Amino acid sequence: MRCALIEAEKANYPIAWMCRQLAVSRSSFYAWRAGADTVTATAARRQVLAGLVAKVFHDSRGTYGCRRVAAELNRRGHPASVGLVAEVMRELDLLACQPRSYKTTTIAGEEPVETPDLIEREFTASAPGQRLVGDITSWVCRRVGISARRCSARVLVEPLAE
Repeated sequence: MRCALIEAEKANYPIAWMCRQLAVSRSSFYAWRAGADTVTATAARRQVLAGLVAKVFHDSRGTYGCRRVAAELNRRGHPASVGLVAEVMRELDLLACQPRSYKTTTIAGEEPVETPDLIEREFTASAPGQRLVGDITSWVCRRVGISARRCSARVLVEPLAE
């Protein structure tokens, strides 16, 4: 930080004077200046790896995590550990969004069962307690476009639109 200040103000003040004022040896300042623009081999490799990680991630439409990205890079001939790939993905703000597997909730029988529509889609009722439905009311109501309104201990169902 102090060396950067000296570099920024060298046009206004002598370097030797600023080094004395900021308690920085001149040799340290010149060493810092010589190494400030150089890119280390590790930094260069990480930069190349960042481009490869981003490409593999986007090729997978954002579904690959660090383990699968690392495996793909290793298959393509770019050796990289899972930890390094995880770090690079964090730096690039790449977060995998893996779709959840489908879970079967109902197992169909041998033959389809006809479910009768007992109220024949007639949702109007003159009083609470005449048109009652089961537990899945909230799911069903969202699908068929009706609202459920709580009326004492029962649910009254009515259409949202005619």
